[in-house]
Amino acid sequence: MAGKIGIATGVFWNEYGEKCIDKLAQIGYDALDFSMYTDGHKRLSIFDESACAVDKYFSSIKKRADDNGVAVVQTHLSFPIDFDTDEECKIIVDKLLPELDASVILGAPYVVIHPSRKKNGLNNFAEGVENYGKILSAVNEHIKGTDLLVCVENIPIYNKYKYCRVQGACTRADDLEKYVEKFGVGVCLDTGHAHLVGENPAYVARKLGQHLKIMHLNDNYGIDDDHIMPYTGGINWSQLAIALKEIGYKGDYCAEIDGLLGRIKKTDCEFMFDVASTNCKLLKKFRAEVER
Repeated sequence: MAGKIGIATGVFWNEYGEKCIDKLAQIGYDALDFSMYTDGHKRLSIFDESACAVDKYFSSIKKRADDNGVAVVQTHLSFPIDFDTDEECKIIVDKLLPELDASVILGAPYVVIHPSRKKNGLNNFAEGVENYGKILSAVNEHIKGTDLLVCVENIPIYNKYKYCRVQGACTRADDLEKYVEKFGVGVCLDTGHAHLVGENPAYVARKLGQHLKIMHLNDNYGIDDDHIMPYTGGINWSQLAIALKEIGYKGDYCAEIDGLLGRIKKTDCEFMFDVASTNCKLLKKFRAEVER
């Protein structure tokens, strides 16, 4: 069975809310990577309301997606989740728990959580790992008994020169493997993030094998985190397709091109859907390469 074709909701949600599901379905998407934030990484305001209101809100989204034949195949929790003290850690965990409950309502099998980056610079790598682990442990405890699986994402960080990406606490394939072993999580491969630190996404896919559950498909030129469409930057997509085929990847194909869409939105919101349509065709081309 072919994997579904999906896209992150962030930028669309800010402008259209639930209505974007109708438009994206018409374009050809049958999956969503639901962001618990809008563009600019601002957490959805619904979480400031009552638990009852949150339940009603996400139940409505689930129904609209179902009516359009669209599945929420992953959710992406809000971030950053940076902290220094146990008290700050508790505040972050308390913020994430309603987002996890919302993910369950949406029927998502996977949830992506960014690593903490405040203490994981080149001189604080171990602390960054420890901080991320505290979050993962708390989240795993909360979702026991559900069908949700946490996925860690490869995230590089800026060094003092800003445009040069460096190693963080969860950046390369070797790092991801350690989290899988220690916390029983899956992995979300962000192709653009791998490319930024000079790690071929095809290598990462082979290294992770069956632990690779979902992807954030996007491209860049190896300089900044552009989040542009596949095939439009410096990544070798044919190599990645071969690697995914070799490991027997059975997941979906979700694009995360909010960087590109956010720039387009400043000129014409509706044009975002034209770009999304082209992106949908590119994802189908990529899927065909993997699954033929």
